[in-house]
Amino acid sequence: MSLRKLRIKCLANDAFGLYSVVANPRDVSPQDVKTATQNIALEFDGKKPARDIVSLVNYVLGGYFEYAHRTGLYNRQKELWESVARATSCKVEIVRQGI
Repeated sequence: MSLRKLRIKCLANDAFGLYSVVANPRDVSPQDVKTATQNIALEFDGKKPARDIVSLVNYVLGGYFEYAHRTGLYNRQKELWESVARATSCKVEIVRQGI
C-alpha cells in the first residue's frame, strides 16, 4: 500500500473560501461558489501523487462542492458538505493488491 498526503490551503486567506459558502449557503451565487473553489491550493508531502489522485481530490473540493450547492444536496448532506469545507489535509492510500 502506498500513502500520499496532501495539504489543502487557501490561496488567499482573506478571500472568499469554501467555509464562506458553508456559513451562508443561501446567500451566495453559483459564481461565488466557483470563486471559493478556485481559492484552493494543494501541497504535497514528498513525491507528487498520480494525476488521478489529484483529480479526485480536486473533484471533491470543487466539483462535488459546487454540485451540492447547485442542487441543494447540502441540505441533506450538510455534515459532509461542511466537513469538505473544513478539510486541511487528506491522505490517499493506493492499494496494490487485495480486495
